[in-house]
Amino acid sequence: MNLRRALFLTHRWAGIALCVFMALWFASGVVMMYVGYPKLNLQERMQGLPALDPATCCLPVAAALASASVGEVPQAVRLTSIGGRPHYVVRLARNRELAIDGHSGEPVTAVGAELALRSAAAFAPHAQARYRDSVDEDAWTHSKALDRHRPLHRVDVADEARTLLYVSGKTGEVVRDASATERHWGWVGAWLHWLYVFRGGVVDRWWTEIIICTSLAGAVLGFTGLVSGVLRWRRHPYPHGSRSPYRAWLMRWHHWLG
Repeated sequence: MNLRRALFLTHRWAGIALCVFMALWFASGVVMMYVGYPKLNLQERMQGLPALDPATCCLPVAAALASASVGEVPQAVRLTSIGGRPHYVVRLARNRELAIDGHSGEPVTAVGAELALRSAAAFAPHAQARYRDSVDEDAWTHSKALDRHRPLHRVDVADEARTLLYVSGKTGEVVRDASATERHWGWVGAWLHWLYVFRGGVVDRWWTEIIICTSLAGAVLGFTGLVSGVLRWRRHPYPHGSRSPYRAWLMRWHHWLG
């Protein structure tokens, strides 16, 4: 087998192997145009927080840090509400966060089911909340931004959207919400598009390598197709009158467009 023949066969069989993947990638991308991966945006976060009176709400930041015995200079401090009470959330080195009660100055050292349920109920006060379980990661929490909050508590909310709330296992904050619509469409959208089918289980450790290898395979497919197309193009027409060797209009269109 000569090099040209090997090139043609590589492009043909690589295309057959990858066409299903490319079709799924395209279709799932269309779904993602309308229903994205679940996330808690700024507007949703603010809607779930009660109003705070700055005159009476909290200890001074320095006093709260001293009371919680924070022994390092924080990278950032923000004021929020956790379980209906004001809290300072302190960003520390090595991507760590510490929540400090804004009234008592006590640090949040453990987030259990009770605090998680209270936090979810305060975030969605107009619907009944039910604690489900605690997970390190699931289909809707693959984001690296959530790594500092793991494990995550899951709480079901009996609202119209059938929302699933995720509560940080470190600070007690609600860090993600996923409606039933986002979860259902997510299986044929983001879950397929970002190859999350390979996240979790025995292949999780190789997810990055799978993404890289799939991208390389696509690049090889495109390169071999480009070279094959140039090699099969003739300055003088073939016997059927075209400079492309393909008679079928679909194959000829693929050759020209490629």
